[in-house]
Amino acid sequence: MDRLNQVLRLAPNHGEARALAGYLCYAHGDLAKAEEHLRVAIDQADHPALVALVLTQTLRAEGKDKEADECWAEFGGKVVAAAQSGTSTEMAAVKSTSWTMTGQLPKDDVKR
Repeated sequence: MDRLNQVLRLAPNHGEARALAGYLCYAHGDLAKAEEHLRVAIDQADHPALVALVLTQTLRAEGKDKEADECWAEFGGKVVAAAQSGTSTEMAAVKSTSWTMTGQLPKDDVKR
């Protein structure tokens, strides 16, 4: 966690680092800190729907069911709706600006 904290000090709005920090805090039971990290991550991460899953679980664990429902409806529900309509769930899980006009991820965005 020390290295992750270093990354966050250098780049406090790094979406993936914030998402990882949020997940780790959630896994260790620090729900308030998890929520804090995940709320930043959801706006910055390449895969906000994936962050929404953990944020929704965190909010439910905190007893914030209304906020959890709103979060899932805005972000996570996109993946479910895509799967039901036959659209690629991968397309629904990433920011729309990540896709080219052909509906493909640019090679620079593909993580290997």
